[in-house]
Amino acid sequence: MNKKEEILIEKAQNGDAQAMLDLGRYYYFPLNDYEKAFNYYHHAANVENQPDNPWVNIAQSVLAKMYELGLGCDKNLELSKYYREKSKIDDYRYQEIEFHK
Repeated sequence: MNKKEEILIEKAQNGDAQAMLDLGRYYYFPLNDYEKAFNYYHHAANVENQPDNPWVNIAQSVLAKMYELGLGCDKNLELSKYYREKSKIDDYRYQEIEFHK
């Protein structure tokens, strides 16, 4: 584990949605650990008391796509729809993540 990862994990454990999102990206690329990535996106998407936090909204949108494709989780179109509707990002185009298996 490198120093940056340690710092992000500490921040994530303290409820920092941006750190959770960054960890999700880190595990997605370059490590291709979709399950760990999914877990961090899931935690970020469900941070309580921060419904207008843009990091939470991005995580919800990414999580919707991961559920749709079954990346790091079982494919679940109902949960995909739930997180897509929960996210306040209507036009997020998944620019930062190339979704593939």
